[in-house]
Amino acid sequence: MSFIFWQSLKTAEFAEIDKKDTVIIYPLAAIEQHGPHLPISTDFDIMQAMLSHYKRHFSSNYDVISLPIQQIGYSVEHSKYAGSLSLSPDLLYQICKSISEQVIAYGFNKIIFMSSHGGNSEVAALLSRQLRCEFGILTASTNWLRFLQNYQPKPMDDNNLPFEHDIHGGFAETSLMLYFYEHLVTKENIDAFEINDALIKQRGVSISRPMPIGWAIEDLNEKGVVGRADLANKNFGLQIADHIIDEFTNFIDHFQNSNI
Repeated sequence: MSFIFWQSLKTAEFAEIDKKDTVIIYPLAAIEQHGPHLPISTDFDIMQAMLSHYKRHFSSNYDVISLPIQQIGYSVEHSKYAGSLSLSPDLLYQICKSISEQVIAYGFNKIIFMSSHGGNSEVAALLSRQLRCEFGILTASTNWLRFLQNYQPKPMDDNNLPFEHDIHGGFAETSLMLYFYEHLVTKENIDAFEINDALIKQRGVSISRPMPIGWAIEDLNEKGVVGRADLANKNFGLQIADHIIDEFTNFIDHFQNSNI
């Protein structure tokens, strides 16, 4: 069994695929600012790198096929910063639904929407549910960084909290970029990009549950980055990548064997 990129297949090879048991990954990235130290391509770069990392460590007993990466996502919260590109949420939804319907028409019935940008998550979740209800296929939506819930970077000083407010361009993303694409990181611009104190201390206001407010990235930090990028390094990047792939492999095994 193998991990395959859709665009690498030849037309005749589709007839040989066991479509009933094959899992399709639909990768959703973004082209948006990542502060003074990371390139606008960061979410796309991380998506490419993580898919390749998954391919190198692939060990499942069924085929997984990745569709071509949707490079531009829903990034309206970054629109103040030059270079950021965004689709409207309804256009992103319609593009992904159109492609998904073609994939379903070929006979595939298992699709995972994988994002490397948090702003795509709501759109992917809505589409996942719609396809499940409309076509009866098995679907899921997730994000690479969601698989870090049980990860503890080692070694790390107990007084440091690398994942506190690690929202955008912070510890995790900077570590991954240092590991996969060190030449693209402007190291002298790395800093501890702290979240706006006034926002988090304002009673009853939150960017997370139970009642998240609408926000733009400049509400959180004027440099457009939030998180302890200063704690990032290449070693943590490798740890993070390996941990994500281990957790994702476990997740996709359960997904593929689901009886829903």
